[in-house]
Amino acid sequence: MISEYAIVDTNHISENVDIWHFTHVRERVKIGHGTNIGSHCYIDKDVEIGSDCKIQSGCLIYKFAKIGNGVFLGPRCLI
Repeated sequence: MISEYAIVDTNHISENVDIWHFTHVRERVKIGHGTNIGSHCYIDKDVEIGSDCKIQSGCLIYKFAKIGNGVFLGPRCLI
């Protein structure tokens, strides 16, 4: 499920990924299956997010960050 209010500029999204309201996912981002990205997040270019991750609301993840499988990032996390 990708919210109609999210901005998603990548096509490297696996199955069963949820992206909630007012989140912006930039170009060349890779998101593994089963990952949930909360509202009001910003995922910068060239970020890789593994499978089965939980990215809470308000997280900011900047260029070249690599998040492994099964990672939980709490609300308003900054990477």
